[in-house]
Amino acid sequence: GISPDKMLMGRIFAYPDAQRHRIGPNYNQLPVNQPHASEARNYQHEGSMRYQFNDAAHRTYQPNSYGA
Repeated sequence: GISPDKMLMGRIFAYPDAQRHRIGPNYNQLPVNQPHASEARNYQHEGSMRYQFNDAAHRTYQPNSYGA
């Protein structure tokens, strides 16, 4: 188990947040942080610091009912 030291408990609690801040907001898109056979699905669409981008062949919002 984990040591009952209060300072260590605080560090263990804060470590994941510090890790996400260090790597950046798109930490879940990095291949090493992704689950196997999965892709990060969130609302960050081609924003700043993107690791992966959509193919140019696909429209941004597909299927799009506007003008159909």
